[in-house]
Amino acid sequence: MTKNRELTSRLEAYLDEHRYYFKGAIPNRIRIWVSPFSDAEITLPEPALVDHPQSNELIKDAITDLAKDRGVSFSDFLNSLENTECDTLEIRASGEQIAHGRIQFKEALEAMDGLYSLLKLSASNNLQVKGKNSLVNEYLDGVNMLVPKPGSFIYRTEIKLLKQKLDDENSDKLIETQSLGRFLNERLAIQLQSIVAQLQSSPKSQSELYRIGLSHKLCNYLLKLFSQSCDLVEFKFNWSTCEPINIQAPQKITFSKKQKSNLELARNLLKQSSTKVYKDLPAFIEKYIWPKDAEIGKVCLKLQFDKEELVCTLETNEELYGELKKLKVKGEVAITAQILLIEGVKRRAEILELYQINTGKSQFIDF
Repeated sequence: MTKNRELTSRLEAYLDEHRYYFKGAIPNRIRIWVSPFSDAEITLPEPALVDHPQSNELIKDAITDLAKDRGVSFSDFLNSLENTECDTLEIRASGEQIAHGRIQFKEALEAMDGLYSLLKLSASNNLQVKGKNSLVNEYLDGVNMLVPKPGSFIYRTEIKLLKQKLDDENSDKLIETQSLGRFLNERLAIQLQSIVAQLQSSPKSQSELYRIGLSHKLCNYLLKLFSQSCDLVEFKFNWSTCEPINIQAPQKITFSKKQKSNLELARNLLKQSSTKVYKDLPAFIEKYIWPKDAEIGKVCLKLQFDKEELVCTLETNEELYGELKKLKVKGEVAITAQILLIEGVKRRAEILELYQINTGKSQFIDF
């Protein structure tokens, strides 16, 4: 198949996938598609004329118009057509100390280690299925390093989509219509976008950071991408055209010098903390609090770990508050929850996410 014929075939598949409808044709010359969302028209040569020299401009114009509609450059859109089996991720590092297309070798190695570790951590966190380790390894085996592009300094990787479908019935996170690579790449992009938004201001607490998806490891890997010379890091996802893109998945995410500083603060805050899911952890209700005119109540729990007891506060709505208060002022329960443990002069515990309360006699409150 010639290059023009292959490109035309992929353009037609893209138009079909994005609901462009066929308007008509001028016999032995051109075919016309129209966008359902605007008056934009895409013109391609008739099949018999695809390899004619005059068709080159038609195909080029179609790629230019579709790239503009998608908000990407001509070269990025062309790459997504030619390399449909992969999403491409570019990371641009820039700063006053970084020369054009040049960076200290030591810093580049550390940044590449940070990128690989980031991909691995994100994949592990976003897969909660049987055979998870095997899937993570398969995803990482599909990550290839590409030749750098000119610029401040740009790391380039392609990540294979891996056509197997994810349909684990035990996980409501997996979308059956997606490939493994696209599922994980989208989740990484969405998480990075959320982190950038949250790091506009200085972090306030460990629990706040964990709830937006940050951990000590993740902070470390992101800061490795900054390196000592870098003031700005830009993630750019060039999504393959062969699969639909989640509307929430961004194409570009930028970490500024301010967010770098807040990442460093977050890493220090998270240094002496960890999270773990505890199942049926014994807990003792010490007291109930519902301040006047408050919209939520508080229940003070003493958590019974193997070697210590730690007190924490559980915020509740009216329904849960009433259910727990039936146990009277002091009641023993068991909780299943993700718990944050914070080291320091005095060790502390916080409930990040509550999954179940076992009130005894086979009575459970699920969340």
